[in-house]
Amino acid sequence: VKKRRRSQLPRSGPSAKEAAATDPFLFYNIDPVKEALSAHLLNGYLTTMGKIKGRNETLLPRRTQRRMGKAIRRARNLGIMPNMVKTAL
Repeated sequence: VKKRRRSQLPRSGPSAKEAAATDPFLFYNIDPVKEALSAHLLNGYLTTMGKIKGRNETLLPRRTQRRMGKAIRRARNLGIMPNMVKTAL
C-alpha cells in the first residue's frame, strides 16, 4: 500500500529555532498581550471567518502564539474586535 503525500501544511508549527528567527514580536520587542487594543495588528492573525490562525500559518513560536491568542480573545471581550467575522481595517 502506497502512502499519499500530504498537500496540506503540516499540523504543527515551525521548530523553536526557525520560529525565533522569524518572530516579529521578538525582533521588535513587542508583547502581544499589551497590544490587545490594536485591532489592526491582531487582524492579521485571523482567518476570513474570524478564527485564530494556527502556528503552521503564523509561523510564531509557541509562547508568542499563545500570547497572540490571549490578546485576540481579550480584544473580542472588550468589544474591539468582532467575534465571528474578520473586519476590513
